[in-house]
Amino acid sequence: MRTSTSGSQALRGFKKAAVFGAIGVAAVAVAFRATGPDGAIIAALMLTFRYCGKPVMLPPCFILIGRGVIEGLKFLTRHTPTTHDAMLWQLDGLLGFEPSVAAMAIVSTVPGLWEGLVIAYHQGLLVAMALVAAAAPSPWRFLVKVVVASAFGYALFWIVPACGPGFFLYGPADAPRNAMPSMHMVWAFMVRGEVGRRGVGPRLAADIFIILTVLSTLGLGEHYLVDLLAAVPFWLAFEALWRWRRIRALARLESVGENSDILPQERGSI
Repeated sequence: MRTSTSGSQALRGFKKAAVFGAIGVAAVAVAFRATGPDGAIIAALMLTFRYCGKPVMLPPCFILIGRGVIEGLKFLTRHTPTTHDAMLWQLDGLLGFEPSVAAMAIVSTVPGLWEGLVIAYHQGLLVAMALVAAAAPSPWRFLVKVVVASAFGYALFWIVPACGPGFFLYGPADAPRNAMPSMHMVWAFMVRGEVGRRGVGPRLAADIFIILTVLSTLGLGEHYLVDLLAAVPFWLAFEALWRWRRIRALARLESVGENSDILPQERGSI
């Protein structure tokens, strides 16, 4: 009797998963046709989070953060006609060669590598941060942490506005001033720090993501090597500040119940 009951439950579970999967594939296909790859990825992540009982609003929140960064960079670009790319170029040249130029040359000669690094640089970052946030004990806290780190990085963009070697060499002149420091590297380090205690598999995946980030930032001409090096002390200083002053307490909405999709719930002290 128990075998029959467990078998029927497994069958119902399989049917439910199959129906959900079919609906999910259709929804992702519609999102791809309507909004492109970013929309398809967001739809897939939201459906996955819904099925796993995670906050479904996390992926679109990361998209909103990205849109805010883009608008902020447009404002920055309009008010910084002069950049420090020449200085950063000279600092890289102290090695006796230009690392970014060498990386761009290698990437351009390997078939498919450029396209793959573009995916890792854009969609890969979105997927990695959303998945790490969902797996974190407090998903919204990681989201707030990303926002605060990005705000500090944006402040530094005003101090050292630079476009990156690809734009410095080939234009356009109104390219975003987001080279120094490399926030892509900072975000990659944040991902690695978040999964540091979650076993060999997650750590290995995060290490691979860091390697892909290094290759894409240099190979796509988005950053100088010195930008990547500057990301290390920036990340370490931010992590120390985050723990010491508890700046995340400025946004207590970060503490969210595990089953909440939209509105956070306070769970004691941060």
